[in-house]
Amino acid sequence: MRTPKPPLLLTPVPFFSDQEHLDEEINKLRKELRVKVNRLYEAQGKAELKGFNLNPMTAEEMKLINRILEG
Repeated sequence: MRTPKPPLLLTPVPFFSDQEHLDEEINKLRKELRVKVNRLYEAQGKAELKGFNLNPMTAEEMKLINRILEG
């Protein structure tokens, strides 16, 4: 006689939600890093880094740039 398998307690999470979560975490860490680097430079008496506050382009922005470059 076979014993029934116990039901799975974890439901599978779609990949895109994992990726979205990771993207949010990365963006949060980037913002925190910017603040810390600026604080460090200020404490050292150095000028603020130029271009350090740039944000990465979104996938949609990249598609538009590629369309423009392709002609």
